[in-house]
Parts: sequence; structure tokens; C-alpha cells
Amino acid sequence: MSMSAPAEPSWLRRDLLPHLGLPADLPVHFIAEKAVTGTDFDPLQCRFSLPPYGVIHSLRPVLTAEELQAANLRYEDDNAQEQRTTGERRKERRHRAGGLPVLVVDPHAGSIELRLSRGAHSTTLKGAGYLDFINECSFTVHDVVRIWAFNPHASPSNVEESPLYLVIAKKPTPQT
Repeated sequence: MSMSAPAEPSWLRRDLLPHLGLPADLPVHFIAEKAVTGTDFDPLQCRFSLPPYGVIHSLRPVLTAEELQAANLRYEDDNAQEQRTTGERRKERRHRAGGLPVLVVDPHAGSIELRLSRGAHSTTLKGAGYLDFINECSFTVHDVVRIWAFNPHASPSNVEESPLYLVIAKKPTPQT
């Protein structure tokens, strides 16, 4: 089944990319749409779950081999790739910290660095400050959100240490 990606939030290219000093033509990838659950806001859980289909089919292809390893998203059938010395250092640093560092952005809450990692049952975003951030977001339980990703290092003009960004935006409601 082939589905076309929904339109990006208008503020993403108009406001966010210029604010970050990134080119307006930077590739932005639609990852998934999900209904926000109570566990995404649960202080005992302290994590945001990502939809498995979106992670496997949309997020994994955006990541480098080092990023896949850091997020525990490599699978047995992945081909081993040569790693540069700086890539190996980044991988080791990220792996020690318990996941791939990503900057998560919401139009109301701003941004926070969290860790992307796959556990036994799901792929999640978690880290220090998660609950404060999620409670400031533009969405709440039962809202549908869309998740977008971009890698500044996909742009040749950017430094290699640039993080992966995940944008979580509430799905626009149809105008009646």
C-alpha cells in the first residue's frame, strides 16, 4: 500500500529551518501519524512511543549506520558499513548515553534533547526533562500528531555533529 505523505506544517520551512540556520531545501521526511496515548503523558512511563511501522519504513532509511546502532535500530539483515573514526567516536558516545540523541521540536514547547532507542517492545523518546516538555506541547491525550524528521548533516554545508531532529506537530483539524 502506497500512501503519500501529508503536507508539512507551514511553520517548519518558514520559521524553524531558518531559525536553526538550515537551508530551506533540506529534506524533511514524514515518519508517522499517531494518536497520543495516556502512557505518553504518564509520569511512571516517562517516554513517547513511536509507531513501529513509521520507525521501520520511514525513520530507519533516514539514519546513518552509526545512528541506527546508537538507537538499537539495526537488524540482522543490515549490511555492515565502513565507519569513519569520527563516526565511531559519535557512535560510542551516543551508545554510552543510552540511545541516539535527537532534538525533539514542538511549536509550543520549543525543543529538547531526548534519546531515541528501541527496547524490547517499542521505540521511544525519553530523557531528562521529558515530562516538563510533553506537558507544554501543543497536543494532549487522544490528539493525533504527525512526526517529521530531518538530518542537518544531510546537507553538505553542515557539520557532521548535527543532531537528528524530530518534529511532533498536532494534526490540523479540517475547517468546517
